[in-house]
Amino acid sequence: TVDLDFYLDSGKDTFSTGFSIERDYTSMHFGLCSERNFNDKNTVLNLAGAFSYDWIEPTDADLFSTRPEEETKWTIDLFAGLSQILTRASTAQVTVNYKHSDGYLSDPYKAVTSVDDAASLISDSRPDSRDQVTVLARYRHHIELLNASAHVDYQFHADDWGIVSHAAEIAWYQSFLEYFTFAPGIRWYSQSQADFY
Repeated sequence: TVDLDFYLDSGKDTFSTGFSIERDYTSMHFGLCSERNFNDKNTVLNLAGAFSYDWIEPTDADLFSTRPEEETKWTIDLFAGLSQILTRASTAQVTVNYKHSDGYLSDPYKAVTSVDDAASLISDSRPDSRDQVTVLARYRHHIELLNASAHVDYQFHADDWGIVSHAAEIAWYQSFLEYFTFAPGIRWYSQSQADFY
C-alpha cells in the first residue's frame, strides 16, 4: 500500500493505492480522501472514496464441483465523517459509510450437504450485488478529577440483503499508576438474517 499526503493550511488530501496477492486471491485498490478543519480546528470534516477490484481463483477447483475456477468482483466505498470538540473535556463524531459491491460475492470454500440427498453438495450462493449503509455515532467525555473517560458508541447497519444490525457500547477508561488503563464496558448487538437464508 502507498499513501501520498498533500498538507494544506486547513487540512490535507490523501491519495492511496495498493495491491494484495495471495495463492487464490488478487486485489487492487485506490482511493481519495479529503480532510478539512473549521472553527479554529474544533470541527473536522472528512470525505473519502475508494474503488477495489478483486480476482478470485479458488484452489482445488478441479476436485470440487461447487468451486468456480475464476471469478471477479468490484467495490465502491464512500465515506463522510464529522468530528466536533464540544467542550474542553468532550468530543462527538458521526460517520456515514456507503458501500456497493458487484460480482462474485459468495464464499467458494463453503458448501452444505443437501437434506434430500446426502451425496449432493450445494455451494454457497449469494446475490451478485450488495448495497450497504453504516452510520456510527461516538461520544467521549474526559473526567479530569478522576483521570478517566466515558465512551459511548452506537452503530446502525443495513443492506439490501435484508440484514439490519444495531450495536451499542458503553465503556469507562480509567487510568492509574501513569502507565496503566482499566477499561470495563458493556456491549449490546443485534442482527437480522439475510433474506436468502
